[in-house]
Amino acid sequence: MPITYIAQKYVDYEALVNLLASKFVAGTYSIKESNDQYLITAERKLTEGEIVSVSTQNED
Repeated sequence: MPITYIAQKYVDYEALVNLLASKFVAGTYSIKESNDQYLITAERKLTEGEIVSVSTQNED
């Protein structure tokens, strides 16, 4: 399964969990932490738009 890597410091974890739950069937994805990154394993990589939607850099 494809893995998407995202730097932890730029991600709202709760928003990431909610995004994955809305896009994928429960049990078909996972989130792991390694070297200050989230490793998201799912049936496809997250799109750039999906990553931006959970980014803390969007907050003012």
